[in-house]
Amino acid sequence: MVTPDVESDIELSDVESGEDGIVCVADIKKVITIKDLKAYFEQEQGIPADEQMFVRENEILYDAILLELLEVLPGKMQLYQKISPDESIAVEISPELLEGGRLPDLVLTITGGKCVSDLKLMIQKELGVPPARQYLTSMGIKMNDELPLCEYIAVRPPKFFLKETKEDLNNSSESDNSIDLS
Repeated sequence: MVTPDVESDIELSDVESGEDGIVCVADIKKVITIKDLKAYFEQEQGIPADEQMFVRENEILYDAILLELLEVLPGKMQLYQKISPDESIAVEISPELLEGGRLPDLVLTITGGKCVSDLKLMIQKELGVPPARQYLTSMGIKMNDELPLCEYIAVRPPKFFLKETKEDLNNSSESDNSIDLS
């Protein structure tokens, strides 16, 4: 079984399950969506579907996504097992500020059920950076303020990257391409 601090590379073109965490789907005809893939791993590996997170190319793959649209043959995905929303965990923040540059990592303790916006308030208290100017990422994925942290915490110890921006992110376009991170 995949443990919370282990990631698995998934290649649907393979059909074996190994001790190194590489797990593959034998009957691709029954696996159409990410939700189907989660059901497969729940049945075959005992990982509850709601604790699974699939990531591909710095993007979380949600249940309704069709695998054929991802061109997953032979593309790779990582399978992570998420933490419980009730679990309290120390998260490591690697901050890079406009003035002061890269700072030593900051460790904050928070529960998985708290929202990213709650973490941003804690960062503001420690570093003085307003939440609207914080660009947080985890596993290369931009973190959404409204989502609970357990959606992003699958690797132990979790490490988030903070980049202070010149502009207020609340007033910018949703597109990552429009954000000035310099």
